[in-house]
Amino acid sequence: TFTVLPAYNLPSAPLTCWLARQLATDVRSTPDAWVLLSQFEFHTGTVKNWERFLYQRDTDEIITRRDARISQTPAAPASSNGQWMTAQPYDWIARAGPRIDLALDDRFDAGRCPVVKVSFFDSVGSGSLL
Repeated sequence: TFTVLPAYNLPSAPLTCWLARQLATDVRSTPDAWVLLSQFEFHTGTVKNWERFLYQRDTDEIITRRDARISQTPAAPASSNGQWMTAQPYDWIARAGPRIDLALDDRFDAGRCPVVKVSFFDSVGSGSLL
């Protein structure tokens, strides 16, 4: 099934264009790999990280925690309960820990010389962003 969103539901034209280009690629043809270190508490369970060929996993030795709490959009009164599909009225848009390991999908790296860029919040233990 293919759904077309009306223009007023699109987040932004540049973002929609980028998303369309990303969806038209696979691990061997995409120009980039990325991960959004995050955590979202849905009614059906927890979703941790949005990943595209770059992965972060906790291990027995390397443990991260959710960090950088933000309030959601839309907030009340735009939504009936002040939340957007989730069990909490906020999301966590970062992970924190003394060490965070990332792994690039081997298929992405095949025959290329990848460049890795890391963007991060420079606020240790802040707990929330206002």
